Amino acid sequence: MKKLIFLKDSITGVLTAAEETDLLADGLITSGGIDYRLTDTNNYNLIKEKSFHEFYSSHMVAPVSSELSKIKNLTQDSTFMLEAIDQKIKEISSVNIDEELINLTKLQRAYEASAKVINVTDELLQTVLNLVK
Repeated sequence: MKKLIFLKDSITGVLTAAEETDLLADGLITSGGIDYRLTDTNNYNLIKEKSFHEFYSSHMVAPVSSELSKIKNLTQDSTFMLEAIDQKIKEISSVNIDEELINLTKLQRAYEASAKVINVTDELLQTVLNLVK
């Protein structure tokens, strides 16, 4: 527990000289029957040169923060692009209300004219039938 408290300020003194040599030789240290492995011994050297807080901030927090910022920007750009494409689709497929009203009026007038022609034809047919009787 005491070694963990020392770790907050510096890694110096946490490992014995023999443990440090063993760690730097093959990246593996055995303590209490448990094997601990560094994937890169440069990590140990980075930690040794800085306090734990400095190492944590510069090698863990900063990269995650940078990646998060990059992802937020990418998300905003993608959202903007999606909205622009959606607006373009709506513009292309949207209905011009004025034009549709004119077409509706034309069709209504054509329907009324057709109804009058049918009415007149019906009346003429009735008149012809009445003349024949």
